[in-house]
Amino acid sequence: KHLVMESKMSQGFLGITSDFNHSKRFSQIPFSNELVKTKAHELKGQVLSSVPNESFDINILHIASHVENDSLRPYRSTLFLNEQDSITLTELSGSRINPKLAILNGCQTGSGTYYQSEGTISFARAFYRMGAESVLMTLWSVDDKATADVLELFYREMKSGNDLDDALRNAKRA
Repeated sequence: KHLVMESKMSQGFLGITSDFNHSKRFSQIPFSNELVKTKAHELKGQVLSSVPNESFDINILHIASHVENDSLRPYRSTLFLNEQDSITLTELSGSRINPKLAILNGCQTGSGTYYQSEGTISFARAFYRMGAESVLMTLWSVDDKATADVLELFYREMKSGNDLDDALRNAKRA
């Protein structure tokens, strides 16, 4: 499907950034946070430091954070916004954000636990439950700068009119 960057929806872009400046547990992610802020400005969207309670119909939800996957209790997998604040996969599933594209910018954000009768329980499931048509995540540990660079190219490719698959493929090749 083709994602239209400028739409008639109430909100085109919602970015959520994290603050790990004083964290002993998590590394800082300055390049990803800066990318989210830049895209929010370019796309006339918003940047928040937490997941909002109110409803949002948006084209793109881009979250820059760290996650911890719980392989024994996958619904307790957690997305961290700073040292103290977090949201579990279950809580995120109940969010009233309705994105067309969800980007979870962090290490192993696409990992999950497979159950034969359920499928894979991961953050992707939460985003699809929120109404996302497409979800972009990683299955491995990623470098903050490299990830921000690839996502910047991905946004540029989308703006050029490429569909999501081609935009991601071209960004990764570059």
